[in-house]
Amino acid sequence: MLNMARNRILRHCPPAVRLFRECRDFYLHRDSQFEKLRADCLETVRDMRERPFAMLQAEHEQQAYDEGYPTRAHMTIEINNTCNIDCLMCKTSLSTRRKGTISSETLESAAQQAKKHGVRYVELHTIGDPLANPRLRDVLRVFRRYGLRVGISTNGLLLYRHLDTLLEFRDVCSGIWFSIDGATPSTYEKIRAGGKWDELLRNMELAWSRLRPGGYDIRIGMVVSADNIGEVGLFIERFRSYVRAPHSRLRFAFVSSLSPDNQYFHEVNLFRNHTALNVPCRQVVRPGAHMLVDGRVTVCSRDYDGSLVIGNLVDKPLEEILVDRPMKTLQEAHRVREVAAYPLCQTCFLVDTRLGTLFNGLLSYLLFNHPTQRSDFYQERVDRFVQMFQHDDYSGYPTLFH
Repeated sequence: MLNMARNRILRHCPPAVRLFRECRDFYLHRDSQFEKLRADCLETVRDMRERPFAMLQAEHEQQAYDEGYPTRAHMTIEINNTCNIDCLMCKTSLSTRRKGTISSETLESAAQQAKKHGVRYVELHTIGDPLANPRLRDVLRVFRRYGLRVGISTNGLLLYRHLDTLLEFRDVCSGIWFSIDGATPSTYEKIRAGGKWDELLRNMELAWSRLRPGGYDIRIGMVVSADNIGEVGLFIERFRSYVRAPHSRLRFAFVSSLSPDNQYFHEVNLFRNHTALNVPCRQVVRPGAHMLVDGRVTVCSRDYDGSLVIGNLVDKPLEEILVDRPMKTLQEAHRVREVAAYPLCQTCFLVDTRLGTLFNGLLSYLLFNHPTQRSDFYQERVDRFVQMFQHDDYSGYPTLFH
């Protein structure tokens, strides 16, 4: 009943949605909350001094093992594995899986399985951009019928094609995440290969002028690397005006080895001293479901060739796939750290996730307390952050908040 009322409000009364979000942000984002955030970050620094990342990974795996490798009510559905650009850190052009869009039958089965598995929120992204799917309206119509909400992560360059569809289905999808990895035309067009800076800005203006008044929650993310670390401050200054409450809606992630070719990752990884093989992997020991465009289920968004497929929704229900023999075999391989049979796992590296927590925590705190500073105010602290953690000198981290 509550979900039906919420969906009706989302669909028919965008001003009420905006008012609710503003009130929620006012309640949640107070001085005391950000002082707690600062204290939590300082505690995370102490944890990094005491526990190497490999130890943290092992402890997480052991806890999941003791709990019987519990599954998560989480699902990502690949409605298309095509993309309009070829970002350097993704390199979707390297995928050897057949390109295409999801069939109506496969989508129907996926929505049924998600509902049965207790999933309420579905992400429409693995390899490819969901806005590159010309049948997006049909896709969202199916999710509406099953009462599922979806999230869209996109490079934003094709937004103009789907504005009317997104507004029509704002009860299904009321939030959108734009991935933008540069604050200048040259950096953006280098990293987002094939993308055009002017087209990005035009679509961002459309998001602000039409999606936001229509009830959409806009968030913007940046994958941080050696190629763009010097533009974080400018990124904040340039894009904070497109989101409400930038301290919670501008987010940063350090580059990982998402692409099966790690050359770019090794070239631009800022924290080699905090990088480890992603074994055991959290997506393996606490699996959700990544459903590929053809109905097969994998555990990993890095599955460019289908080598980590653990089942097919056409043959078995999702609950069985996530506990069946292929899944258990993969989990055992990660438990004993012997993943030679899984080449993608052998080449998957991850920067200590606590660094991302510290980086986002710092910038959130600064944006909350100093929301209108010029770019150099933020950039100076970003530069100091990088220097500190590249040299394992954590002592100065508390001063970055001052």
